Parts: sequence; structure tokens; C-alpha cells
Amino acid sequence: MPMLVAELKKRKKNLKLTTEKLAYLADLPVSTVSKVMTGETKNPSFVTVEKIASALEQEETRRRMEAYLSSYKRLVKDYDEEPDLSGSGLVMVYPVIFTSINDEKDTYLIDIPDIHGMTEGYGLADSIGMARDYIGGFLYDKKDEDFPKASSIEEIDVKSSEFFGLGQSTVSLVDIDIDAYRREQDNRAVRRNVSLPNWLNQAADKAHINVSRVLQDALIKELEGTRMA
Repeated sequence: MPMLVAELKKRKKNLKLTTEKLAYLADLPVSTVSKVMTGETKNPSFVTVEKIASALEQEETRRRMEAYLSSYKRLVKDYDEEPDLSGSGLVMVYPVIFTSINDEKDTYLIDIPDIHGMTEGYGLADSIGMARDYIGGFLYDKKDEDFPKASSIEEIDVKSSEFFGLGQSTVSLVDIDIDAYRREQDNRAVRRNVSLPNWLNQAADKAHINVSRVLQDALIKELEGTRMA
């Protein structure tokens, strides 16, 4: 138990939390938290330690989320205003509910209410990327006018999420340049089997010729000739 209390003290110090603030977050009397932190209580109860640990975890998660959300202030001046999209393609911004379950993998359960989408990620950065990729995949082959209307962040209630109660839930805005996403998907490599005479394949290898590149160039040239005909 002393080692666990020492770890809690270290995390409290890193968060620069006062004893009063930690007691408030843990829903415990200030005197109880103070005695645990100072070592006056030699054998604190499991319930007390668990409440303190849980409060620290939730505060750590909240601060990580807050740090990431600050980057969106450059994208959206006010949640009730449209983002500045000058110089961009078609950008969509949807509110997303991220629920941290505080496990060893730093798993976030992801709920995208406006498109009824759910996925998960590991760590906050990966989770935002997973949400963005899910939105892109959902919108990819839809006409722009058929995109679901994005709710404002104030309209989203975390309690409506399928994952509510499994951890700490926070709402964030996630943006995606759908035109850029479509271009990226259209440029993805497609594997296609090509039959070549063995002697030709060996000659290409010996000359260090990239057969795929030659094939691409030949197809482009052929298509350009077809359009000009």
C-alpha cells in the first residue's frame, strides 16, 4: 500500500493539484485525503484509495483531451459559427464522443452520433484519426448534398452514447477535408496480376526496371492517345 500511495502522491504533484481540489474530485473529505497523502493514515481503505486513483485518472484524461481540443480553436472560432474553410476543399466538421476506459492500452471508445458510427482507438491522437477515417469512409461515395447535417457541439449529450458509463466521456469536434480524402483513396495502389514472358521479366530485373512504373506510364500514354483520337 505505501508504494501505491507514493504513486498517487507523484501523480498529484505532476497535476499540480491541491489537496482540496483532489478531495473535491474524489468526493472525499479534505482531512481524509490529507492524511492519506501525508502518510498519517498508515493503512487507508481500498475504497478511499480507489476513489483517489480514479479522480487522478479522470483529471489526467480531461487534461489530455483539453490539450488536444485547444488545437481546434484555430479551426473553429466559436462552436456556433462555421469554420473558416478558405483555401480548403470541402471540409466537414462533426461532433464526436470519446470515452476513455482507462485501460493499459489507453483505449477510447468512439461514437459519432450524426452518422450513427462507432469505432475505437488507442491513445487520443490515434482515436481522433480513427474518427476522421470513419467519417471519411462514410461520406466517400455519397453526393455532397446527401451528407448528414452536423449537429452543434452543444446539442450532443454524452449520456446518449452507447458507451456512456464505461469511462469518462468528452465531446470533441473532428474535421475532415472530404475532397482530399477522396483523392487519397483514388490514388491508392491496386494490385493487378500481369503475365510476362519469363525472358522479359528476367531482362527487366537485370536492367533494374520498375515494371509497375513502366506499366503505369504506358497506360497513361495509351489513355491520352485514346482521348485525342
